[in-house]
Amino acid sequence: MQHKNIDFASVWINDRILQKGSFKKFSLVYASPDSWVTTRSVWASDSLYTHLRGKKYLLFCEHDKEFGAMINEKNIKQGTYAIFALENLGFLKLYTADPENALNARTLDKLSRVIHNFALSLKICLYYKRSVQEADERIRTEQQYRMLFHQNPNPMLIYDLSNLHILDVNDTLVQIYGYSRDELLQMTIRDLVPPSHKSDLKKELNSVKQGRIQKGETEHRLKDGSLLYISVDTKRIKYNDKMAGLTLIRNISEQKNTEIALRESEVRTRSMIDSALDAVILINHDGIITEWNHQAELIFGWKKQEALGQRLDKLIIPLNYQEAHQEGMRKYLDTGIGPVLNRRIELSALRQNGREFPLEIAITPITVGGNMFFSAFLRDISARREAEKQIQLLKKWINHVSDSIQVSDLNGNFVFVNEEACRRSGYSAQQMLKMNVRDLEEIFHQEGAWETHVSQLKAVDSMLIEGLNRRSDRAKIPVEVNVRYMKLGDEEEFIVAFSRDISLRKKTEQELILAKKKAEEAASAKQEFLSTMSHEIRTPMNAIVGMSGLLEKTELTSRQAEYLHAIKSSANNLLVIINDILDFSKIEAGKITLEKVGFQLPEMIGNLIRSTQYKAEEKGIGLFTNLDPAIAPVLVGDPVRLNQILLNLVNNAIKFTMQGYVQVVCQLLEATPERQHLLFKVIDTGKGIKKSKLNNIFESFRQEDPSISRKYGGTGLGLTISKQLVELMSGTITVESEIGQGATFSCQLPFAVGTPNDLPRPNEENVDRSALRGIRVLLVEDNEMNQFYARTLLEQEEMLVEVIDNGPDAIELSRNHVYDIILMDMQLPGMNGLEATRIIRNTFQIETPIIALTANAIKGINEECLAAGMNDYIAKPFDPSVLFNKIISLARPSLAGSQTHSEAAGQRNFHQPHIFTSTKMKLYDLSRLQKTFEGNEALVEKMTQNFLNKPHLCSGN
Repeated sequence: MQHKNIDFASVWINDRILQKGSFKKFSLVYASPDSWVTTRSVWASDSLYTHLRGKKYLLFCEHDKEFGAMINEKNIKQGTYAIFALENLGFLKLYTADPENALNARTLDKLSRVIHNFALSLKICLYYKRSVQEADERIRTEQQYRMLFHQNPNPMLIYDLSNLHILDVNDTLVQIYGYSRDELLQMTIRDLVPPSHKSDLKKELNSVKQGRIQKGETEHRLKDGSLLYISVDTKRIKYNDKMAGLTLIRNISEQKNTEIALRESEVRTRSMIDSALDAVILINHDGIITEWNHQAELIFGWKKQEALGQRLDKLIIPLNYQEAHQEGMRKYLDTGIGPVLNRRIELSALRQNGREFPLEIAITPITVGGNMFFSAFLRDISARREAEKQIQLLKKWINHVSDSIQVSDLNGNFVFVNEEACRRSGYSAQQMLKMNVRDLEEIFHQEGAWETHVSQLKAVDSMLIEGLNRRSDRAKIPVEVNVRYMKLGDEEEFIVAFSRDISLRKKTEQELILAKKKAEEAASAKQEFLSTMSHEIRTPMNAIVGMSGLLEKTELTSRQAEYLHAIKSSANNLLVIINDILDFSKIEAGKITLEKVGFQLPEMIGNLIRSTQYKAEEKGIGLFTNLDPAIAPVLVGDPVRLNQILLNLVNNAIKFTMQGYVQVVCQLLEATPERQHLLFKVIDTGKGIKKSKLNNIFESFRQEDPSISRKYGGTGLGLTISKQLVELMSGTITVESEIGQGATFSCQLPFAVGTPNDLPRPNEENVDRSALRGIRVLLVEDNEMNQFYARTLLEQEEMLVEVIDNGPDAIELSRNHVYDIILMDMQLPGMNGLEATRIIRNTFQIETPIIALTANAIKGINEECLAAGMNDYIAKPFDPSVLFNKIISLARPSLAGSQTHSEAAGQRNFHQPHIFTSTKMKLYDLSRLQKTFEGNEALVEKMTQNFLNKPHLCSGN
């Protein structure tokens, strides 16, 4: 009967029996290639079975009642079992032919007793046979040993215990180790053991020498240098009368590598568990925590050593959920049903501090070694819950903003729209998410427009564009769109558009454009009005001031001088008012440009004091200055405007100071090598200002009290202009005052530090007026008094003057006659001076120098004059010396040559003016007139001629 490989149990046989050699009778039974760890099928006819059966002195198992009961219980057929003594180390093994039915504990207990009885029987048998077989065994032992030794599939060797020399090796060892037999027999056991295991070898030898069987694991070095993991079983034997060690070697490299891999896997698993972003907890079927990773420590607050061995429900589950947890555990263990297993759920948990928090958990049941465990992966979702809350809040905000928000992919397909986008377009969100940007935005209808837009957007990240959105009802809405390119990760790209309905803005813009146009028209009308008023007021003022100046040079009675002083004073006051209004208009229109020239502050302040000293002396008050010596010698700024500011403040101070003094203080506040910050103070001991009026003292046309204008005069613009100029110069102005305590006006202004090179070159004041003699002048002026005044001035210097009162005649005369200079009034009847100049220059190519005469002091007139072709510009009322200098500078080149204009222009004749030369004085006494003009007969004659030709100028006198 052939047996299969089956389960077995084993018992030890007393070593002493085996060592006496009585077992040799049965050596052939196990003389096979199998090792003791290899189960082997045996035949029922094997010698051991045959020999033992029927021996009356041996209790064989098949006759044992208990063994028979076991056979019946297991339904094992007779003859399907065998008891087998395996190898020479004393193992007994029972083989059964029915491996399908595993033996339970009770059966194993019975079997152990059976085996024990069998072992005793076999022991008796061996003892009995030993003496009979001893002689035969002794003869065959060597042969049998060698056969078993060399046929063993596992490496075996024998070495001398005294010197460790290898005495014998089997073929398997030679084959595996790579050495020849002769090489091995020249080696010691130490030669096979690597240095790291030398100490283990020494312990093994000591144990074997004492007669103990030594088992262990080590490494042997093969001939090729590689190491072989092995397990060794070494026993002391007598070999050729020597005490030797018999070593059975098993190759456990695969097992060892598996163990190493397993350990590494365990380390990796442990590392993964400990480094996991989720908490990993393992509990047994009783709910006791057996694993608790680092993330669990961080999430729950309990250290690993504190958590291990604790009940999970008592540690982290809130009280109101503990009962449900325990019931779920019991149900699963009883029925295998677990509704919460193998899926992610969200629950509340407890931290060590007692706070509840939300977590996501996935529980999986596992079986390890027949024991049930539950692994739980837990994630703190507090941040996620908060983020979800914020997202929901953000969605609410997004859906409540007044702007339309649309997100599309790079192809223009919408992937998100807010409620405003739906409301404005008239489509639902579901409809829009099936639409494309091109369906709504007209600017992308043209082929390739969207692709171009995306390419440009990628380069700049964001754009602000305007376009028209088309609604579902086909209406078009003007929108302003802030478009942004957004990239999420490496692949996701989006276009985000924040669109704002600008219908109201567009309407407002149109209204603003219309309002701006009207405002510009009004400003233009205002400018025209100011220009006209400037001309209309300055033109007679030119004559009044000019004639007053001429009259002042004559002999006057005290009353005449008093009258003349009143005229001049009134004229000057009127000029101040006119200049204030014009300056205010210029500042208001933003048409004042600050100069940046070098100036010397002490000189400027000195001129200021000298120009106002007489006013202070008239009132009997003091006028003082206090200049900080640390101020730079040369400053760069606008000295004219600075003088205007300080002059306004000083004139105001003098005006309202009846006694005491006025002081001008200039102080250095801050300084760098490039800039200085100055403080100017004008301090007076006058009547002071009410505190309630200090806040509006700088407002336009405002004075402290309406009676002030009647009592002291002025427009109320002086301080306003000063404040505006100070602010234009990046400064500040303030006032401090109390009634009866005077007032202090302070202004802080920054200036650049200059050098002497920044100072303007001085004008040549003392020009040789003889150069004016003989200059031919065409005076184009429509106002008769200005004609008279200008002509008088020019002819006093022996210039030849031709007077005309309109543009066309001026053009005609300039074509047919030679002049050295033309003085052209700007506002002429019909054709104005600018138009006449353009025709003279552009149509007839006449290069005669032209100086503009205008009473229009509005900024920009100078530029208009130069653009029309004029050479220079002078404002009325003008300073005669300034006019003379301009005439000389322009006419001098013609006089410096070898011939004058008239000499060079033979084809053109100078039109000689008609000069009245009559000396008859029958109707009027001209002696006073001759005395007035200091005997200048020519001037007397011209004045008389003017009187005769224009009697209305003297009507009422």
